[in-house]
Amino acid sequence: MTLHGGKEGLAPERVRVYPEISLEEEFARQSSLIIARFAKHLGISELDVRALLPSAFPGKPESFNGEEIVPVIIPKFLLPGYKVPSWHKAVYAARLSMSIDLRYGYGRSELTEWKDPRGIVTPNKPYSAWLYVGDDYLNRKPSDVRAELPENRRAGDHWDGLGLAVVRKDIVRAKGFDLIGGQVGHGDVPLVTWWRGHPDFSSHSDQNANPRFRSLVCGKEVEI
Repeated sequence: MTLHGGKEGLAPERVRVYPEISLEEEFARQSSLIIARFAKHLGISELDVRALLPSAFPGKPESFNGEEIVPVIIPKFLLPGYKVPSWHKAVYAARLSMSIDLRYGYGRSELTEWKDPRGIVTPNKPYSAWLYVGDDYLNRKPSDVRAELPENRRAGDHWDGLGLAVVRKDIVRAKGFDLIGGQVGHGDVPLVTWWRGHPDFSSHSDQNANPRFRSLVCGKEVEI
Protein backbone atom coordinates (compact mmCIF):
# COMPACT_ATOMS: atom_id res chain seq x y z
CA MET A 1 0.00 0.00 0.00
CA THR A 2 1.05 3.57 -0.64
CA LEU A 3 -0.47 6.94 0.21
CA HIS A 4 -0.83 9.74 -2.33
CA GLY A 5 -1.56 13.28 -1.27
CA GLY A 6 -5.21 14.21 -1.74
CA LYS A 7 -6.85 17.59 -2.12
CA GLU A 8 -6.27 20.18 0.54
CA GLY A 9 -8.15 19.32 3.72
CA LEU A 10 -8.69 15.70 2.71
CA ALA A 11 -6.88 12.61 3.93
CA PRO A 12 -4.27 11.12 1.55
CA GLU A 13 -5.63 8.70 -1.00
CA ARG A 14 -4.84 5.05 -0.27
CA VAL A 15 -3.39 3.30 -3.31
CA ARG A 16 -3.07 -0.48 -3.42
CA VAL A 17 0.14 -1.78 -5.01
CA TYR A 18 1.81 -5.15 -5.61
CA PRO A 19 1.87 -7.53 -3.74
CA GLU A 20 -1.44 -6.36 -2.27
CA ILE A 21 -2.78 -6.54 -5.82
CA SER A 22 -1.86 -8.97 -8.62
CA LEU A 23 0.99 -8.38 -11.06
CA GLU A 24 -1.57 -7.86 -13.83
CA GLU A 25 -3.36 -5.18 -11.81
CA GLU A 26 -0.04 -3.56 -10.88
CA PHE A 27 0.98 -3.46 -14.53
CA ALA A 28 -2.31 -1.79 -15.48
CA ARG A 29 -1.92 0.73 -12.63
CA GLN A 30 1.61 1.70 -13.67
CA SER A 31 0.67 1.88 -17.36
CA SER A 32 -2.13 4.32 -16.58
CA LEU A 33 0.22 6.53 -14.55
CA ILE A 34 2.83 6.64 -17.31
CA ILE A 35 0.28 7.32 -20.04
CA ALA A 36 -1.21 10.18 -18.01
CA ARG A 37 2.25 11.73 -17.48
CA PHE A 38 3.76 11.33 -20.94
CA ALA A 39 1.05 11.24 -23.66
CA LYS A 40 0.77 15.03 -23.89
CA HIS A 41 4.55 15.53 -24.05
CA LEU A 42 5.02 12.81 -26.66
CA GLY A 43 2.48 14.52 -28.89
CA ILE A 44 0.63 11.28 -29.63
CA SER A 45 -2.56 9.67 -28.42
CA GLU A 46 -2.85 7.70 -25.20
CA LEU A 47 -3.53 4.58 -27.27
CA ASP A 48 -0.27 5.08 -29.17
CA VAL A 49 1.65 5.58 -25.90
CA ARG A 50 0.13 2.36 -24.57
CA ALA A 51 1.33 0.57 -27.70
CA LEU A 52 4.92 1.66 -26.95
CA LEU A 53 4.89 0.12 -23.47
CA PRO A 54 5.98 -3.45 -22.73
CA SER A 55 3.19 -6.00 -22.47
CA ALA A 56 4.04 -7.34 -19.01
CA PHE A 57 6.69 -7.57 -16.30
CA PRO A 58 9.55 -10.05 -16.75
CA GLY A 59 9.68 -13.15 -14.58
CA LYS A 60 10.40 -12.41 -10.95
CA PRO A 61 14.12 -12.85 -10.23
CA GLU A 62 15.65 -14.78 -7.40
CA SER A 63 15.89 -13.04 -4.05
CA PHE A 64 17.57 -14.03 -0.82
CA ASN A 65 16.80 -13.52 2.86
CA GLY A 66 13.68 -11.48 2.27
CA GLU A 67 15.19 -8.93 -0.16
CA GLU A 68 12.60 -6.33 -1.15
CA ILE A 69 12.02 -6.25 -4.91
CA VAL A 70 9.33 -4.46 -6.91
CA PRO A 71 8.27 -4.53 -10.58
CA VAL A 72 8.55 -1.21 -12.45
CA ILE A 73 7.79 0.05 -15.96
CA ILE A 74 10.65 2.25 -17.19
CA PRO A 75 9.43 5.18 -19.40
CA LYS A 76 12.43 5.34 -21.73
CA PHE A 77 10.56 7.09 -24.55
CA LEU A 78 12.04 8.55 -27.70
CA LEU A 79 10.68 12.11 -27.56
CA PRO A 80 9.94 14.17 -30.71
CA GLY A 81 13.04 15.72 -32.25
CA TYR A 82 15.53 13.34 -30.57
CA LYS A 83 17.50 10.47 -32.09
CA VAL A 84 17.95 8.75 -28.72
CA PRO A 85 15.80 8.89 -25.56
CA SER A 86 16.37 12.12 -23.63
CA TRP A 87 16.36 11.55 -19.87
CA HIS A 88 16.34 15.28 -19.10
CA LYS A 89 13.22 15.86 -21.22
CA ALA A 90 11.58 12.80 -19.68
CA VAL A 91 12.18 14.18 -16.17
CA TYR A 92 10.51 17.45 -17.18
CA ALA A 93 7.64 15.55 -18.81
CA ALA A 94 7.14 13.65 -15.54
CA ARG A 95 7.06 17.03 -13.72
CA LEU A 96 9.99 16.12 -11.48
CA SER A 97 13.09 18.17 -10.66
CA MET A 98 16.86 17.88 -10.91
CA SER A 99 19.85 19.78 -9.55
CA ILE A 100 21.83 22.31 -11.59
CA ASP A 101 24.74 19.90 -12.12
CA LEU A 102 22.42 17.48 -13.95
CA ARG A 103 20.24 20.11 -15.59
CA TYR A 104 22.89 21.45 -17.97
CA GLY A 105 24.46 18.07 -18.71
CA TYR A 106 27.76 19.06 -20.26
CA GLY A 107 31.49 18.95 -19.46
CA ARG A 108 32.31 17.28 -16.17
CA SER A 109 28.58 16.99 -15.38
CA GLU A 110 27.59 15.09 -18.54
CA LEU A 111 25.13 12.32 -17.69
CA THR A 112 25.71 9.00 -19.46
CA GLU A 113 25.07 5.33 -18.84
CA TRP A 114 27.85 3.53 -16.98
CA LYS A 115 29.64 1.00 -19.19
CA ASP A 116 29.18 -2.32 -17.45
CA PRO A 117 32.30 -4.42 -18.21
CA ARG A 118 29.97 -7.40 -18.68
CA GLY A 119 28.41 -5.67 -21.69
CA ILE A 120 24.94 -5.33 -20.14
CA VAL A 121 22.86 -2.55 -21.72
CA THR A 122 19.17 -1.68 -21.55
CA PRO A 123 17.03 -1.09 -24.67
CA ASN A 124 16.41 2.40 -26.05
CA LYS A 125 12.67 2.02 -25.61
CA PRO A 126 10.26 1.52 -22.69
CA TYR A 127 10.83 -1.70 -20.77
CA SER A 128 9.90 -3.30 -17.46
CA ALA A 129 12.20 -4.74 -14.81
CA TRP A 130 12.39 -5.84 -11.19
CA LEU A 131 14.18 -3.44 -8.84
CA TYR A 132 15.84 -4.31 -5.53
CA VAL A 133 14.73 -1.51 -3.19
CA GLY A 134 15.50 -2.85 0.28
CA ASP A 135 18.50 -2.07 2.46
CA ASP A 136 20.82 -4.79 1.16
CA TYR A 137 22.90 -2.18 -0.67
CA LEU A 138 22.53 0.57 1.94
CA ASN A 139 25.52 2.74 2.89
CA ARG A 140 27.79 1.21 0.24
CA LYS A 141 30.15 2.93 -2.17
CA PRO A 142 28.55 2.77 -5.63
CA SER A 143 31.90 1.72 -7.10
CA ASP A 144 32.04 -1.27 -4.72
CA VAL A 145 28.48 -2.39 -5.51
CA ARG A 146 29.19 -2.21 -9.24
CA ALA A 147 32.23 -4.42 -8.81
CA GLU A 148 30.34 -7.05 -6.80
CA LEU A 149 27.14 -7.46 -8.84
CA PRO A 150 26.19 -11.12 -9.35
CA GLU A 151 25.62 -12.45 -12.85
CA ASN A 152 21.82 -12.14 -12.71
CA ARG A 153 21.76 -8.48 -11.59
CA ARG A 154 22.64 -5.17 -13.19
CA ALA A 155 23.27 -1.64 -11.99
CA GLY A 156 20.09 0.45 -11.88
CA ASP A 157 20.55 3.68 -13.83
CA HIS A 158 18.84 7.09 -14.07
CA TRP A 159 16.09 5.67 -16.30
CA ASP A 160 15.30 2.99 -13.73
CA GLY A 161 15.30 5.69 -11.05
CA LEU A 162 12.89 7.77 -13.13
CA GLY A 163 10.51 4.84 -13.48
CA LEU A 164 10.62 4.23 -9.74
CA ALA A 165 9.97 7.92 -9.05
CA VAL A 166 6.92 7.97 -11.35
CA VAL A 167 5.16 4.73 -10.42
CA ARG A 168 6.39 4.10 -6.83
CA LYS A 169 7.11 7.54 -5.43
CA ASP A 170 6.16 6.19 -2.00
CA ILE A 171 9.43 4.22 -2.06
CA VAL A 172 11.48 7.27 -3.09
CA ARG A 173 9.78 9.29 -0.37
CA ALA A 174 11.06 6.84 2.25
CA LYS A 175 14.47 6.03 0.76
CA GLY A 176 17.28 7.65 -1.23
CA PHE A 177 18.93 5.77 -4.09
CA ASP A 178 22.31 5.96 -5.81
CA LEU A 179 21.57 5.26 -9.49
CA ILE A 180 24.79 3.36 -10.02
CA GLY A 181 24.09 2.40 -13.64
CA GLY A 182 24.47 6.09 -14.50
CA GLN A 183 27.65 8.13 -14.70
CA VAL A 184 28.00 11.89 -14.15
CA GLY A 185 31.29 13.16 -15.50
CA HIS A 186 34.17 10.85 -14.61
CA GLY A 187 33.58 10.07 -10.95
CA ASP A 188 30.01 10.83 -9.87
CA VAL A 189 26.72 8.95 -9.97
CA PRO A 190 23.19 10.31 -10.24
CA LEU A 191 20.88 9.85 -7.27
CA VAL A 192 17.21 10.32 -6.45
CA THR A 193 15.77 11.43 -3.14
CA TRP A 194 12.69 13.18 -1.75
CA TRP A 195 12.92 16.98 -1.65
CA ARG A 196 10.21 19.60 -1.14
CA GLY A 197 7.37 17.18 -1.63
CA HIS A 198 8.50 15.23 -4.70
CA PRO A 199 11.35 13.11 -6.10
CA ASP A 200 14.46 15.08 -7.01
CA PHE A 201 17.55 14.02 -8.97
CA SER A 202 21.08 15.09 -8.12
CA SER A 203 24.56 13.50 -8.01
CA HIS A 204 27.53 12.77 -5.78
CA SER A 205 30.82 10.85 -5.83
CA ASP A 206 30.84 7.14 -6.65
CA GLN A 207 33.18 6.79 -3.64
CA ASN A 208 30.54 8.16 -1.25
CA ALA A 209 29.00 5.66 1.19
CA ASN A 210 26.01 7.45 2.72
CA PRO A 211 23.74 5.95 5.40
CA ARG A 212 20.76 7.69 3.74
CA PHE A 213 21.30 6.03 0.35
CA ARG A 214 21.29 2.52 -1.04
CA SER A 215 22.50 1.55 -4.53
CA LEU A 216 19.70 0.77 -6.96
CA VAL A 217 20.18 -2.75 -8.34
CA CYS A 218 17.91 -4.47 -10.86
CA GLY A 219 17.27 -7.96 -12.13
CA LYS A 220 19.17 -8.41 -15.40
CA GLU A 221 16.13 -9.57 -17.38
CA VAL A 222 13.85 -6.92 -18.90
CA GLU A 223 10.61 -7.10 -20.87
CA ILE A 224 10.06 -4.87 -23.94
